[in-house]
Parts: sequence; C-alpha cells; structure tokens
Amino acid sequence: MHADTAEVVTTALDLLVQSKACVDINRRLLSETRYRIAASRRCLNGWFTVAGGSGEEPLRALVRARLGTGALWLIVGHSLVGSGRGHLCVVCGVKIGRAEVEHEVDGPRGLAVAHQACFSAWHRESMAAREEPPRAAGAILGTLLETHAEYIVLNDHGRVFLTPAVRCPFPAGTRLQIVYTESEGTKVALSIERHHLG
Repeated sequence: MHADTAEVVTTALDLLVQSKACVDINRRLLSETRYRIAASRRCLNGWFTVAGGSGEEPLRALVRARLGTGALWLIVGHSLVGSGRGHLCVVCGVKIGRAEVEHEVDGPRGLAVAHQACFSAWHRESMAAREEPPRAAGAILGTLLETHAEYIVLNDHGRVFLTPAVRCPFPAGTRLQIVYTESEGTKVALSIERHHLG
C-alpha cells in the first residue's frame, strides 16, 4: 500500500472514530433531555409514575437513561431505609415526602436518596447491567506515547485506563486500535490491538 493511500485510510478511520464520538455525545444529550422532560412531568403530577397502570417499565426506562448519561451509577451493596426527609429523589427528581419510604444509597459522589419504587427500579437495572458484559462506547486510533501501570497515554495526550484483563504490551510509537467503554468521562479499554493498515 502506498503512503498516500495509507494516509487517506488513516484519515478516514480517524473521521469515523470522531463521528462515532459525536453520535455518542448527541445520544447522551437526547437521553438527558428526555429525562428532564419526564422530571418536569413528574413535578406537575406527583402521581405520574403510578398513573396509567403500566407497571414499573417507564421507571426502569428512566433509570436506564440516567445510567446511560452517568447521572446514576450502578448500585453496589445495600441501602439504608427510613422515612422521607423532604430531599429530592436522585432518580425522578421529585421530593420524598415524610410519609414515604426513602432509600439512602452510597455512591461515587456521596449519599443519594430515592423513593421506594425508584430504588427498586434502580436496583433491578443495576443487577441487569452487572450480568451483561460492558458495552463499547467507541474506538480510538492513536499512537502510544507512554505506558503506566494503570493507564496509557496516546499522541493526543488522552488517557485510556487499563484493567487487569486488558494490558498494553506494545512499545511507545506503536499505532493502536482501542475499543473502550466510558464511565463518568473516563475511558476504560476493552481491547487494545496493533493497528494494521490494509
């Protein structure tokens, strides 16, 4: 393959990766917008989640959307249960009344509270997500600059974190193709391979 052809292929692949990243950002914005619309409806009608008799599927869909945007995290461990104290539910955004049951959940950004029904949907979606393998959020083509114990640095100075299952055995200067998942803006490698043109 000629150098010109290789450069065109590399440029096209870079554009493809950038397009995928733009699509992911737009999906997150759309998901967050849908959440805000649903939260606004809940503020107008406190019984919105009960109305219609459609079960908890709309609530679980809301939880999936919030997990997808990073607004919620996967529940690990137990929650403390008590009477509502007037705080806003982290799932639906509606105040938890004093006559309602409140679940207190410890997470990466501190303690959060949720209604009984919201916590139940959040817990079920967390269990389901742990049973599924991590989904790829995107792919990167880049040249390896540095390798550290916990992460690698690419030519754009972006960091991609490693796991015990995914290591980077390649020397600096190697052109890599990395498939990653993303959590709260942090890229975590699912696979790292040497990129071959042609």
